[in-house]
Amino acid sequence: MYAREKKILILGGGFGGMRAALDLAAKKLPDTKITLISDKSHFECHPALKTVV
Repeated sequence: MYAREKKILILGGGFGGMRAALDLAAKKLPDTKITLISDKSHFECHPALKTVV
């Protein structure tokens, strides 16, 4: 019998989705395809910067 490729689908490209995709990719799982789906074509980070007066 032949081995089938495993597919992992991650919905949401926020911090959690990006972290999950990067962590799974770092594991180099054999015969596994990781797909991340987001409503944006880029990653956004809007940190809250506090000003000191």
